[in-house]
Amino acid sequence: MTESAATDHAAAEENPAAISPTTNSRAVGGDESWPLRSVTKSFTVTLILQLAEEGRLDLDAPVATYVDGVPNGERVTLRELAAMTSGLPDYTTPDFLADLLSDPTRIFRPQELLAYAWREPLQGPAGAEAVYTNSNTVLLGRVVEAVSSRSFAQELERRILRPLGLRHTLATPDDRLWPDPHPVGYEQVNGVPEPQLPNLSIYAAAGEMVASFGDLRRWARALGRGTLLSPASQAERLNAAQPLARGPEYDRYGLGIGELSGWWGHTGEGLGFTALVMHEPLSDARAVIVMNTAGRPQGHPPTLLFRRMAELLDRQGITGLEKGEQAVNRLPKARLNGALEQVMDELGVPGAAAGVWVPGVGRWRRFRGVAVLADDTASSDPITGLAELPSGAVVGGGSSQDPNHHSSGDGDGGGDGDGGGDGNAILPPLMDSWPWATPFTADISPGGHVPVAFPAAAGHFNPSSPLPLI
Repeated sequence: MTESAATDHAAAEENPAAISPTTNSRAVGGDESWPLRSVTKSFTVTLILQLAEEGRLDLDAPVATYVDGVPNGERVTLRELAAMTSGLPDYTTPDFLADLLSDPTRIFRPQELLAYAWREPLQGPAGAEAVYTNSNTVLLGRVVEAVSSRSFAQELERRILRPLGLRHTLATPDDRLWPDPHPVGYEQVNGVPEPQLPNLSIYAAAGEMVASFGDLRRWARALGRGTLLSPASQAERLNAAQPLARGPEYDRYGLGIGELSGWWGHTGEGLGFTALVMHEPLSDARAVIVMNTAGRPQGHPPTLLFRRMAELLDRQGITGLEKGEQAVNRLPKARLNGALEQVMDELGVPGAAAGVWVPGVGRWRRFRGVAVLADDTASSDPITGLAELPSGAVVGGGSSQDPNHHSSGDGDGGGDGDGGGDGNAILPPLMDSWPWATPFTADISPGGHVPVAFPAAAGHFNPSSPLPLI
């Protein structure tokens, strides 16, 4: 078998639609750059904890020590921001929505996002209820910049991305810098998947990052193990965990990290994309799920899938073992495949990449469905009506990366015990405020959605579609 044929065969095994010649849609192939949305928060809080270890900041100091103009800033501490107990309001207000809709390609600065929030009343006293908002982490991003005298992206690169070898991960407010190939995000409108805005700047340090599937696997282990933190800081991070009064479907939420079914990590959702990275401490297992759908009334799709997967692995005696015990079974790949297919079919998910890695047991990966639907593929550009965007915008389609650049090995200090490497043959370099019980939008129309009337140049969004928000 030739190298090309072998590559095609492997792609077909991971995603049977990957080499279909009958469609001009782009199948999920494992080499995409995915938006992290609120998984970004786990990176931002890691920076804060690192700076605290170095004595550069004090977690129990008021945020006013570092950033001016914060309501109740003399009482709200950095620890409360990280734990989502600040009581500060969020910025997804009618004024913010109106400004976004008037210029969907506008690049918002963090201080502009926070300005919308500071016009609103406090949600409660500092240190009381845990209410999950983007404002908390956007503000922590500003603290990082104030303390380090570097941009959030620079500090992230210096302290996390470079030490972990996350060469295909990027923080940027400018979606024109989002590397190829990348998916289009969709939300269901009257049963039809509608493409969503690609604007990354509306999340800032709460959700502006993008990454490859392989890099997310590395981050799941580093986050869960506390690789970049001292044991004391990691313990402090986890021990702060408590149930959220309002927020994502975590069992408990700590300092920029959440617990689901005994695993620790983070999830994300916003404008057409959802993500999940998790680590199980007893087995050192990792799980990564990314999907190009959001705003589903049934709940967060990766979390729904993950809970089924976690229960299956536990029942099989693969995870949840006592120290010194050895797993007696191999990964039930057929049942994991079935769980993924069932969730995607139930929720109408266009495309997904999912994987589980358990040292000494094996790995399972599946790339299913489409990253870009056929109707959103115009020549090599999946976004229609973008003629007025500046040249050089990277909006999907073919890869601009070096085809000879391959990933090999784990890249995180150890193999998976399954004789396999990353599984991403070609890798591109490289928020979410949870939509509470139902997709959260500004309630300024009878249906609770914002009527949209975008100019043609906005592209990537159907004018008849509501705007489900972050």
